[in-house]
Amino acid sequence: RLVRCVGRGGAGEVHEALAPDGRRVALKRLTSLDPGGLARFARERALLAELATEGGFVPLLDLGDSADGPWLVMPLLEGGTLR
Repeated sequence: RLVRCVGRGGAGEVHEALAPDGRRVALKRLTSLDPGGLARFARERALLAELATEGGFVPLLDLGDSADGPWLVMPLLEGGTLR
């Protein structure tokens, strides 16, 4: 269940959501469905699935496709920056 939008970019949105088990997660979905954007998002999903938590990457919890476009789910990390 979506809780709130936490960010928007040129090609997608990130929402805080509640997972079925009640965990707060980040759901990233692609909103720009042009071929280039779809290819970049597919690469991002594949890399996240391959890298897991190695090298400081946030783990990929789930991924899929819907009528609204592809999406991925990661733990919701709040506070601080990516630096």
